[in-house]
Amino acid sequence: MVKVIPSKLAVVALLFFLSHDLFASGAGDTIQNGVKPNIVVILGNDLGIGSLGIYGQQKIKTPNIDALARQGVRFSNFYTGSPSDAPSLAILLTGKHAGKAAIRGTDEWAERGSVNNYVKVLMDSTLEGQRPLPAGEQTIADLLKTKGYATGLFGQWGLGSIFSEGAPLKHGFDTFYGYACLRQAQTYYPKYLWRDSRKVSLDNSLVFPNMKLANGADPRSADSYQKYTLDSYAPDSILAASIKFIEDNGRKPFFMVYASPLAQGPLQVPASSALKEYQREFLDDEPYLAFFGGYPNRTPRATYAAMVTYFDMQVGKLVEKLKEKGLFENTLIVFASDNGVSSTNGIDVRFFESAGKYAVGNGRGKGYLFESGIRVPFFAVWPNAIDTNRVVEQQAISYDILPTITELVGIEKPAYADGVSLLPTLLGKGEQAQHDYLYWEIADNTAHQAIIRGQWKLIGKNMSFQEPTFELYNLSVDPTETTDVAEENPALVCELRDLMEKVRTAPTLNSFKIKFLRD
Repeated sequence: MVKVIPSKLAVVALLFFLSHDLFASGAGDTIQNGVKPNIVVILGNDLGIGSLGIYGQQKIKTPNIDALARQGVRFSNFYTGSPSDAPSLAILLTGKHAGKAAIRGTDEWAERGSVNNYVKVLMDSTLEGQRPLPAGEQTIADLLKTKGYATGLFGQWGLGSIFSEGAPLKHGFDTFYGYACLRQAQTYYPKYLWRDSRKVSLDNSLVFPNMKLANGADPRSADSYQKYTLDSYAPDSILAASIKFIEDNGRKPFFMVYASPLAQGPLQVPASSALKEYQREFLDDEPYLAFFGGYPNRTPRATYAAMVTYFDMQVGKLVEKLKEKGLFENTLIVFASDNGVSSTNGIDVRFFESAGKYAVGNGRGKGYLFESGIRVPFFAVWPNAIDTNRVVEQQAISYDILPTITELVGIEKPAYADGVSLLPTLLGKGEQAQHDYLYWEIADNTAHQAIIRGQWKLIGKNMSFQEPTFELYNLSVDPTETTDVAEENPALVCELRDLMEKVRTAPTLNSFKIKFLRD
């Protein structure tokens, strides 16, 4: 670990992909009968590199996702553009890395008033939502609409309230259904969700987030937890809305983002055969009493496993609908997670080894820039275009998706976009461009910064302080980041810090300015 005196710092990152026309990669050869492919982006929530069976998970069953992944190409070296929900989605949609993106943290936009008062937010929708994605920020949806695509996003938004400049319908989406606000997504049984610009009531009583067990309740009795499982499970209605979108747009190409809230905390899932099976399997499951967020749960390990399996079941239903409508063969499906695993809300990711070999907790995992917070599963499926059951080590990141899409559909890559097109890797044709570096910064959790160049990764910690620390890791021999070699390589630390400074720009929104970087 090295302490430094103020100086500037900076940026880089990468990846993703999708959709239609020609070019050197051979994309034109894959267009079936001249018909543009549909594009479906499926985002799991807080799924680590080890969360799925196809990526080595041993305790949780994900048969539908595993089967889907085997029909395409999966990446072993893929990163999300941010370890936090809101900036992760913004980076994916705009194709800008975290040092240039408008949204660089999950900011609650608190100057509006009592944004953390759950009842007041229910009564006043203008208090919903995180810091808005500014007007004029162009997204993948904006670009695809110029090529005649219908566009929809279903699930979690977090880039502004429905009535702000950050609303999804103001950023290229024809329709939206789900949670506009990440704080409202602190329950899977909300009072309402949003369809475009109007509320859709759900048949749920009001249960406040972070509510504890009643006084005197027996923590070992299942009856003590009944009030936390209500009637209308939000993921069910989100799935129904996405399926209707597929049904309504079968005659024209469509772009759909399925940004599921599953399987982030809190621990809530409907009664199911999967839940009962996991409860029988994890007989030593100790009650979770919600001291670290979320809701109390009698069988937290079984519930979390059932949530992941529930998400897997929903992915299976999406694929089934595409096949039923005769659309699967000409649909590009991209699967990833918004960020790495979280160990809050009673989720025992160490027990499940959801981050694979990477450490979680103590400043690692979701919200932080060590590997467990940003390394996630990623695969792509497109029948007759992408070879089946292929694994690649190509380094990639979620802001690569926009350049990949623009090449596919025949749109010139916007000048603002970072990343590289992954079409050569996806299609197995042409020469794949490589990243010079990957860059991250996050304004949350006292602010952090990271860059990967070749085998080296530099992490800046506590960047909101006058004297942050920098840690250097050689990922080729130390992929789990156990040995900081910054003191042995001072010249390299300075070189990478200079590169960080060079590749980033100061944020336009005050919420995301970082003290040490003199924004």
